Amino acid sequence: MSERLKKEVIEAWETVGSCIENDVPILKEELIQLISELRDVAVNEAREVKAGDVVTLKGISRHGKNRISEQGARWVVSGVGRKGAGHPGFVLLEKDNGLDFWRWVALADDKNFIMELEG
Repeated sequence: MSERLKKEVIEAWETVGSCIENDVPILKEELIQLISELRDVAVNEAREVKAGDVVTLKGISRHGKNRISEQGARWVVSGVGRKGAGHPGFVLLEKDNGLDFWRWVALADDKNFIMELEG
């Protein structure tokens, strides 16, 4: 996670915490807007991924954790695909050790993996 995204998350957390401490009701719409803004920051950072970059995958579902256990966490970006305006798209990943493993991972909201850019 980049320093910019960490800062955004901390600020959002402090805002929610302050509302709770001061008994200020948090409206559902405001919370959704805050989460949406954080997602946009994360998606914009994820879009900077390009072919040749090395990424680390972390499993968030049972399936994702099993794949990491079987195939490893470190992958190389082979290609980046866009789905269209407002859709973050996917990256094609290949194993960096010469094995014939590859997979598509969503740039945002992937149900199985969190992808972190190395370096």
